[in-house]
Amino acid sequence: MKRFSSLLFLFFLLTTSLFPQEVYKLNWTSESIQLGSALALEIAADQISTSIKPLTLAEISSLDKNSINSFDRSAVNNWNTKAGSLSNVTLGLNFIAPAILLFGERGRKELTTGITMYSETMLYALAVNQITKMLVKRTRPYNYNSTVSSSEKTTLDARLSFYSGHTTISFASAVFLCKTFSDYYPDSKAKPYVIGFSLATAALTGYLRYESGNHFPTDIITGAVVGSAIGYFVPYFHKTSASSETSDKVSFNASASPMGIGFVVIF
Repeated sequence: MKRFSSLLFLFFLLTTSLFPQEVYKLNWTSESIQLGSALALEIAADQISTSIKPLTLAEISSLDKNSINSFDRSAVNNWNTKAGSLSNVTLGLNFIAPAILLFGERGRKELTTGITMYSETMLYALAVNQITKMLVKRTRPYNYNSTVSSSEKTTLDARLSFYSGHTTISFASAVFLCKTFSDYYPDSKAKPYVIGFSLATAALTGYLRYESGNHFPTDIITGAVVGSAIGYFVPYFHKTSASSETSDKVSFNASASPMGIGFVVIF
């Protein structure tokens, strides 16, 4: 994650230049502060990680699934490495999906602004998630599963369940795309397909993290809410005065039941 965020920041530095803006605009003082703050959080998370120790075998053997709230308890029965691997693929699809914006004239015209906003979105999503994981130190569901090997349970990552980073990044990217595509191309016939694909892929990522045994439902719901908020409000606060005259309406709902986890975002 640290290497990933560093590459994003470098990408931002290499692509920043001034272009006339119409839908979104940049304030370079504000952008510097925001990017600096996100990187500071990443550095803080990295420092905190050095003080966290993996669970010992004695601590793992003393874990009791009955101590987990009833809503989350079902996750301890899950362990699917294929689902975990597939969640990396769906995460990657969400991450590159905003490139769709470049197929339209407006997206190409505001390329620098789009790259900057997306860099901020990803950096904030990563930084807030990482610092929270390091502070909460929630044990992952698979630690309660007797079929999982001790080598999996005794890693540092096994203590970083809350909240789901995959889900956070996926929803941040998906909602960013939904928001910017809707603002750039409000009358596009492709709009429902872009929104549907990006949100469905993000929701699938969240489900796969549950199915793989890496996260509890509350980890996934929190990641979806936080990621969606970041993905929406970063471009929202960059809108020009003229484009802000159009209504900005969005609703986000997350729900869970024994049948699964559901997310609805309406633009």
